[in-house]
Amino acid sequence: MGDVILDPSLRMMTLSAFGAVPSVTAFCLYISLFSLPLVTVAGRVPTKPVIAIAPAAWHSPIHYALYVEKLHIAGYRTVSERLPSCDSPNPMAQSVSGDAAFIVQNLLMPSINAGKEVVLVTHSYSGGPGAVAAKGLSVVERRAAGKTGGIIGLIYICAFVAEEGQSLLSSSGGQYAPWVIEYDNGQLGVKNGKNAFYNGVPEVISKLAVAELRNQSRQSAETPCGPPAWRDSFYNGRRAYAHTTLDQAIPPIAQVAMIQQSGVQWDVKTFETGHAPFLSQPKQLSDWTVDQILKFNTASITV
Repeated sequence: MGDVILDPSLRMMTLSAFGAVPSVTAFCLYISLFSLPLVTVAGRVPTKPVIAIAPAAWHSPIHYALYVEKLHIAGYRTVSERLPSCDSPNPMAQSVSGDAAFIVQNLLMPSINAGKEVVLVTHSYSGGPGAVAAKGLSVVERRAAGKTGGIIGLIYICAFVAEEGQSLLSSSGGQYAPWVIEYDNGQLGVKNGKNAFYNGVPEVISKLAVAELRNQSRQSAETPCGPPAWRDSFYNGRRAYAHTTLDQAIPPIAQVAMIQQSGVQWDVKTFETGHAPFLSQPKQLSDWTVDQILKFNTASITV
């Protein structure tokens, strides 16, 4: 996805040109527009933090396009790339640590090395490698080392809150959900993605979302997580969790259990959605994200 702002008036003008075409075609054009690199509007260089979005297992940045569009309109830059464990030609070589290293190198450090503050957003599986990736990169740790930039907050969207040593599979009792397809080549597929991920999403959107799902490396679900950044005291008041009460991928009760067992405080917001509030309620999710970032910005930073 692009990492700079597109003028909202240009977006609306472009979308208005789609008004006469059938809804499916219009949505395809809409998604295509927001998955392309964006252009900067002269004189509008934001000072807001960059939002790094780590996609879930089976998912790609295009799945988050409606949510990202709202964040862009609110003036935020975003960056997102598909994790290497998704759609990998060599699934047995993938792991949580590999995804974490990718998040550091591709989603976090380009902005941090440029002196920018970053908010890390994770969804589902990526809560595991995302927390590992964030370790040691908080803005307070960077300042203590005489460096600029760094992470100022963590936002979890119905995401995996993993302790060190846990894997996605071990946290699920050692068995895959009934909707997971186990292939002999080391890949995991999804059976009936609409029910698993996109309940409550409009039909035209859910069909397109299902079509964009890709196989996931089995190793990414079975390798352990490293030490998570969310446990660090810096993130007190800087951890937010979107709890999805109609979720059929990570059951609501499991989300609550992970939050409680983490032993740290999360700012929890309830969404009456399935596993993809970024598709069913993109405006509400974006507004909540912006509210959380404002809280992160006003929290004190002590080196």
